[in-house]
Amino acid sequence: SPPPLDGDLAFYSDRFLACSIDLALFALGYWVSLSMAQSLQPAVRSRPVYWVWVALFVLYQAYASSGGRASIGKRLLGLRVVGRDGQPLSFPIAMMRSSGYLVSSTFFLGFVWPLFNKRLKAWHDLMAGSSVLEDEPKSPAARRLLFAGALASFVFMASAWTWNFALKPAYGRILDVSYAHVGLRHLAQLEERHR
Repeated sequence: SPPPLDGDLAFYSDRFLACSIDLALFALGYWVSLSMAQSLQPAVRSRPVYWVWVALFVLYQAYASSGGRASIGKRLLGLRVVGRDGQPLSFPIAMMRSSGYLVSSTFFLGFVWPLFNKRLKAWHDLMAGSSVLEDEPKSPAARRLLFAGALASFVFMASAWTWNFALKPAYGRILDVSYAHVGLRHLAQLEERHR
């Protein structure tokens, strides 16, 4: 049996919202840096810039989760990450945990895992032996507000994912076919005039 921890386990909705805040800040940084790079050099491709920001996110999360610190999202929600013994993570363990985000990202299964784990541990927590604790219990009103924020964040992320990976490609194909039909009609009209 794991030793008792000094604090309550963080609610899943709090963890999700804290991660969403951190991701939003890095997504904004990615978008701004990509826009600036493409304005200076239009041929800059998004994929290398994306991976630079992923690496920065992993490093930031490792630094913020070690030595008793907290990421911006976790600090705003009053959360902290501790090791098996309830003490702050060392940087190598925190680096293992934050690198585990990449493993948890596999079909997002690792991030959903806390819903099925009684200790509320995501895959990256299982890898590092870490737990996310709540510094102080929140009032019922604050709890409802945080749940609503987490739900709104989830709806936004799910909508963005659906648009980018399901609807946008189909929409692009529909546009291509429509433009092709318009082009063929113009060619038919030119051919008719030529006759």
